[in-house]
Amino acid sequence: MKSENISSQTTKQNKSIFKSKILYVSLVSAVVLSGIIFYHNGINDKHTKEVANIIKNESLSQNLNSYPGPPTTDLHDCEEVKCSAQATTNLENTKTASYLEKERADDNKFEDLCKPIDGRVLNEYSDDELTYCKTMEDFRIHDAIDIQADIGTNIKSVCSGTVTEIVNDEMYGTSVLIKHNDKYSTKYCGLQEVVLVKEGQHVAKGQALGGVGNSGICEISEPSHLHFQIIENSRAVNPADFIIFKSK
Repeated sequence: MKSENISSQTTKQNKSIFKSKILYVSLVSAVVLSGIIFYHNGINDKHTKEVANIIKNESLSQNLNSYPGPPTTDLHDCEEVKCSAQATTNLENTKTASYLEKERADDNKFEDLCKPIDGRVLNEYSDDELTYCKTMEDFRIHDAIDIQADIGTNIKSVCSGTVTEIVNDEMYGTSVLIKHNDKYSTKYCGLQEVVLVKEGQHVAKGQALGGVGNSGICEISEPSHLHFQIIENSRAVNPADFIIFKSK
């Protein structure tokens, strides 16, 4: 009986030892397996990174190879740009020359004149009949037209041209002569002493020359007015043939 008990105890101890060994082996196997898995994953991660770097480098290399580089300037293109710029400059010069020619041509025209002043005719033009002058108390040729206006009223150039002379005429007072072309000139007499233009100045049609004065002693007995002449080929002609004025 005693022998059976000992045998039974021995068997139990052996089973316990066997179970402990199995548990130990299982733990060791689990640790080893975990290490293998971790190592394997580490290798895979490293391999994946290396593969990604290789792909990235190859892509960068392909992009660099496909980059055409900085733009180059073709000498032929430069010459074309230069020629184009020169052509533009020539065109602008041509336009400027054409404009100046047109301006000169407009200056040569003596038509569509404006009134030098707005007022009624005080004394008409007369080159073939003597007219009575109140101031001088005699009969004389009147080779201009007198247009009545208040003192200081602006007198205008009837056409574009160049001021060639500003004088203080002892008979007709302050006078401005404008040359419009080789054929026609106009003369404005009896202005105030201070005028708005100077000799050599280009004036436009309708530009103010000065104000009506009372500086002409030969017509000082008349109401204030402009003594206006149109000169054609150095000879005074009738302004009423060019401009419609208010009648007396």
